[in-house]
Amino acid sequence: MRNRIIAAVFGTLLLTSPLLAASSRPAQLAANAFPAPVPEKSLGVKDAFDAQESVFGGTKYLRSLLDRFNGNVDVALAAYNAGPELVAKVGPAATQEAVAYVAAIKSYYQTALRSVS
Repeated sequence: MRNRIIAAVFGTLLLTSPLLAASSRPAQLAANAFPAPVPEKSLGVKDAFDAQESVFGGTKYLRSLLDRFNGNVDVALAAYNAGPELVAKVGPAATQEAVAYVAAIKSYYQTALRSVS
């Protein structure tokens, strides 16, 4: 049951990510769309529109952020939303969007926990 909750939360993370929120249709991103491109093999994602690859890749990325920020969930979630470099410099309140994002994800998680209790 706990794995289902975790999968639901990660699915929510991906569905609420800024890249997917802008449009439900696939879009071509410029090669320089991200500050530091991540090689596709490092996260195991060859097709960003393949749901399974995206969930597993997002999970790996979130794990790397948790490792980088010493297990601090709030900071890792803020970094997932606003970018790890900005959050490392400014903190988890780097942007108002990141603050709202962290609150929303934590709320989704609490709702999921209550639903299985």
